[in-house]
Amino acid sequence: MSSIIGEETHSKYITYIREKIACGSANFILQLSDLPIIELPSDIFIGCRNICNLCITDAQLIALPDRLFANMPLLQRVNFDANILRVLPNKLFANCRMLQHVRLGYNRLKTLPDGLFEDCPNLQSLDLFNNLLEILPDRLFANNTKLTSINLSMNRSLYTLPECILLQLNYICSKISKHNPYNPLVMNVNPQLYMCIMPYINNLELFRELYKIHGDKFINKRLLCIIERHRRDPHDAFSAGWNARKYIIIAKII
Repeated sequence: MSSIIGEETHSKYITYIREKIACGSANFILQLSDLPIIELPSDIFIGCRNICNLCITDAQLIALPDRLFANMPLLQRVNFDANILRVLPNKLFANCRMLQHVRLGYNRLKTLPDGLFEDCPNLQSLDLFNNLLEILPDRLFANNTKLTSINLSMNRSLYTLPECILLQLNYICSKISKHNPYNPLVMNVNPQLYMCIMPYINNLELFRELYKIHGDKFINKRLLCIIERHRRDPHDAFSAGWNARKYIIIAKII
């Protein structure tokens, strides 16, 4: 398991983590970047009810145990950027009802388990930048009606989204436009996924109204023009120079 860095060294770092956790107080922020740890013991966070922000980045994590955060009711932010994660357990975020922001960028994930976020009704943002994603499960966001930001860019093999996800995003967007029209769902995607999503964007009037209020802070004129031109000719916007770093603002999906 930990032969890459040696059993003794790995145990030393795990002991360091336990000691740091023991010193935590209310609304504790646990930041453990640049530690060469391969995996975490399944019981490492038992009794850690005060942690609200967990950051383990630039480590060497290859796996995470199931129900790792089940005893952390105050957890709001999780950051596992820049590790070597290839798979995630289905119940990784079990009982994380306060969780709002998840970062899993710069890993090696090819897909996600279907029920990964089913216990996270307050999830607002998910960053999966620069993984190896090929497909997303149908019910990934089934219980996440508060999503406002999803980053799927630099997943070069992700060409489409399941219909169930598009329908769920439609429901999220309809709630946003009704209750909070000035904070739309933002997606950062690659060109191929943009071409999949683009035909579902049909509420150009909402785009125009939001642009009048927020200007460049919401959406730039070029993207609005691209959206309208794409409605007339699906190939025109792409050939006109649209590129992978553009943000796609979904006002409504049908």
